[in-house]
Formats: sequence, structure tokens, C-alpha cells
Amino acid sequence: MLDGFEFRRAGALLSPMDPSAATATRSAALAAWGLTLLIFGALGFIGGPALIATFYASQGRLPIADIGSWNTVLVLFVWLSGLVLLATGILLLVLGRRR
Repeated sequence: MLDGFEFRRAGALLSPMDPSAATATRSAALAAWGLTLLIFGALGFIGGPALIATFYASQGRLPIADIGSWNTVLVLFVWLSGLVLLATGILLLVLGRRR
């Protein structure tokens, strides 16, 4: 039964009192968070260079015209944030799929 009280994993039925049921749930949660962070990290990691290309192609008018050359700092922040999220997502995916 998969009604929230029992979990199926590798063909075995696990009860809530079984410690491996908690491990299976924790692993699934880690994998889900890892995938989420991986997606957002990839967007930031790809979005950073796209923003810097936009900045130089528009001669400093885009993405935000009023801050001028500070756009490069903004782009660096987006790119580094994406890199950190990407690395964290990969780590959580690996940890979530261990068992």
C-alpha cells in the first residue's frame, strides 16, 4: 500500500517503524531538492554569461541602464550563485541516490 504510511522500495514493503523507510524518504527528499537546485543553478550558470553578453552588446544600456558598469558585478553575482547552486544540487543528487 502506498497511502503515505508504507513505502515500496526495491520490491520490499516498508512500514513506518522500519528505519529504512525513513532513510528512503530522506533519500527521496534529498534527490528532489538536489534536482531543484540543479535546475536553478543551471539557469544562473547559463544566465550569467548571457547577461554579460547582453551588457556588452547593448554598450552598457542593458540589463539595468541606471547602474552602468555595476551590471558586471550583478552578472558575476548571478553566475557565482548559479555555480554554487549547481554544485550543491549535484551533491544532493549524489547523496540522495546512494541507497
